[in-house]
Amino acid sequence: MSEGAKPAAIEVSDTLRPPADPLRFKEYMLMLYPRFSAVEPPRWPPDVFALSIAPLWKSASYAAVLNHWPAQQDSSVAWSDLAHKLGAGWRKVWNQGSVPAEVLEKWRGAFADTSFPLSELSKHQNQCQLLLELAAIADEASVGLGIPVQEDLSPEEEQFQDHGNELLSDQHQHGASLCEQLDLSRLRVLPKMHCPQSGLTIRSFSHHLALCFGDEIKPMWYQRRLSVDSAFNLLVVPWPYVVIPRQFRSCDPLPEELSNIDPENFGFFTVDHPDGADDVAEKIEKILEAARNLIGDIHGVVLPELSLSDTEHKKLELALNKRGTFLVAGVGIPGDSAHHPANEVRVSFPTYDRVTQHKHHRWKLEEHQITQYGLGSRLDPVIQWWEHIAVGDRRLGFISLLPWLVATVLICEDLARPDPVGDLVRAIGPNLVIALLMDGPQLKERWSARYATSLADDPGSSVLSVTSLGMAKLSRPRGSTATGNPVVAIWKDAKSGGPVQIDLPQEHHGIVLSISRLNDEEWSADGRGDGATSGYPALTGVHPIRVEGMGV
Repeated sequence: MSEGAKPAAIEVSDTLRPPADPLRFKEYMLMLYPRFSAVEPPRWPPDVFALSIAPLWKSASYAAVLNHWPAQQDSSVAWSDLAHKLGAGWRKVWNQGSVPAEVLEKWRGAFADTSFPLSELSKHQNQCQLLLELAAIADEASVGLGIPVQEDLSPEEEQFQDHGNELLSDQHQHGASLCEQLDLSRLRVLPKMHCPQSGLTIRSFSHHLALCFGDEIKPMWYQRRLSVDSAFNLLVVPWPYVVIPRQFRSCDPLPEELSNIDPENFGFFTVDHPDGADDVAEKIEKILEAARNLIGDIHGVVLPELSLSDTEHKKLELALNKRGTFLVAGVGIPGDSAHHPANEVRVSFPTYDRVTQHKHHRWKLEEHQITQYGLGSRLDPVIQWWEHIAVGDRRLGFISLLPWLVATVLICEDLARPDPVGDLVRAIGPNLVIALLMDGPQLKERWSARYATSLADDPGSSVLSVTSLGMAKLSRPRGSTATGNPVVAIWKDAKSGGPVQIDLPQEHHGIVLSISRLNDEEWSADGRGDGATSGYPALTGVHPIRVEGMGV
């Protein structure tokens, strides 16, 4: 540019300018539901819940509406009673193909004017209040959806619940949702177990229904019935008892996979199962028998990440099915020139189909971890190593076990990474989160305890993380309790103080955890209690198990 010349004016592309016409209320509703009508609501309560609560979330109006709440009732108690009454009535008339007159009236008032920008919804206080009332009534109407069928239901309520279960089971391609007519790529509604009791988010406004956005990870909903009411026993077996550095090795990417990777800075690794002739299924059966002799009924067995090969798992699964015991186990499957190795969790219940879920994040091994586990002779510590698994199949399973108990299982990094599973877990608030790890000792000050505490605080889940004895012993420095025993698991729930370290005494082979239900009433932000139906799994017993004559 010559001296004194002025720079040419820079034209801002129209695509970079704010839209001339902001998104209007009606446009947003049509995006969610192309058949949207301001005078005729859907008949199915979860659909009405989604269409009522979503605009309050999108416009950030849900907080402001509480400034003048309740709208017409004298107290939150009166409002809670009214919402419960209208919800119960909706369940009874749902199969008649219409909605109650009170719901119809509130719907027409909530959408009487949809011509203004959605961002200005908070200025329309009456409509905001009606939207919140509709969402709350739909929430009360949906109590019990997705959980094992309860007794003493009327024929109308049983039909209502059966319909919800049918919607949840139709999930193979798109994932689960309670919605009847809404586009799942926009939003979905799922059963909900916990309403967070701190902070204020859109999740604070419902007890029974969860609003979930996006399609990045597909939720799957399964119903499996435990033969207990309020307490059960889990046998944790921290297998394998020995992990050696030789099991870690570098591996090549698949043909055409990340062909631009710099081998001087990045690489892939995998973890092999040992070639030993140990009969894992036979050993675990012996541990289970010793546990039964000490405690009584053992309802489930939990093993850590990558604890079993495919063959070992199938043999153990068959043995436990015959005993009526469910199995949660991490399974590793070797790769080949055309397929990634697999890192997955399998959940097996007698008489039910197996649930399989893949890991959602690759383990990144860095210099400090290579040193911690003594892998320097196997993996160059200068290089950043990524676990060689596929991460394309992103599904997260929720398993409904009892009217008060829904569980989900995470694999290692899935516990630590908020995306893509974190928002979904917090929306649903499963009562029990089981995290299967291939990690060092489970000490209070380490990462797993920190993330378990986060989920215990919000939404109120109880969290059990489990690693193998082999990885705990491989770690340097080794973590242990005052007794010198390796810490192979940690427990955190919403009602206890700090995380509870669970160690494995010398010459022992497993640990039975007795888990009992604690009840505590939860309150939604609009003032509705749940009648103390929320279940908090609490750790009420820790029993180390030893098998005479079995080595470790």
